[in-house]
Amino acid sequence: MKQDGKVFYLHFPIRDMSQDQIQTQGTDLFLRSCDIVGVGSARFYQLQDLKEAFRLHILDVRNHISEELMPLYEEEFLQTLTSLRPAKVSPLQIDFQNEQKKMFSVLFPKTKQLLGDMANRICDLYLSEMSVQSWLLQDHWCYFPGFLRRQWPDKEDLLQISHWEWADAWLDVQNISGFREEPRLISLNPSFQPLQVASKAATCLGLTPGLYGFVFNQRRKQKYQGILTAAEAILIDLLAEDRKFDRSQLIEMASLEMQTMNRQDFEKVFLSLLDRDILREK
Repeated sequence: MKQDGKVFYLHFPIRDMSQDQIQTQGTDLFLRSCDIVGVGSARFYQLQDLKEAFRLHILDVRNHISEELMPLYEEEFLQTLTSLRPAKVSPLQIDFQNEQKKMFSVLFPKTKQLLGDMANRICDLYLSEMSVQSWLLQDHWCYFPGFLRRQWPDKEDLLQISHWEWADAWLDVQNISGFREEPRLISLNPSFQPLQVASKAATCLGLTPGLYGFVFNQRRKQKYQGILTAAEAILIDLLAEDRKFDRSQLIEMASLEMQTMNRQDFEKVFLSLLDRDILREK
């Protein structure tokens, strides 16, 4: 966050609210619509905290939005105003390409490091090929891991690292408010994303190789990422393709899949996944 007198300019994504002096009271805070309109997950709750601590000013950035997207933007923009109740709304023009290049460096630091001298060229190529999919600057990078796969299908370390960095970034803003759970049935948190990390990528990321899960824990209002055990992976996989089970059925199926574990052991695993909001039970 940059300070200019009594005005704070906030730049997203925010990695550490305390380090950014968010707790400061009685000051004006300027937010760009291209960072906040229609967001869910971690950023939604960050904005609610900011609303309590600051007098908000929203800078309406719409010069990069297509006519096709504009009606939806207007609808989401109005909802954002209703939620945040800003003191003032003002127009703002941005250099879309320049802002996206900054976003690339923020979202994909390790990927950029691996790309080395090619990083700027790859960034420019992606921006030239991809039409604007959303008014959110961050959303524009959702296809970048797939774009890299087309360029280098055999560079698994680069692909896994870019996927890791995007999965983490996606949990900042993804909006799953329309998801509905069914009574008594177990569901997989719609924000959940699995990612297999091999040894070379794991070394770069400072991780143990294995299967990882990313999820936004709605109850705790925070992102979670961690390695999954074989038993956890079985329970999750059984719910793939919208398969429907209640708790008893799911644990029974899992114990048949891995017969070295009994139902009681799988019950403990199930409760752990429930606690992390990877699995849900209405």
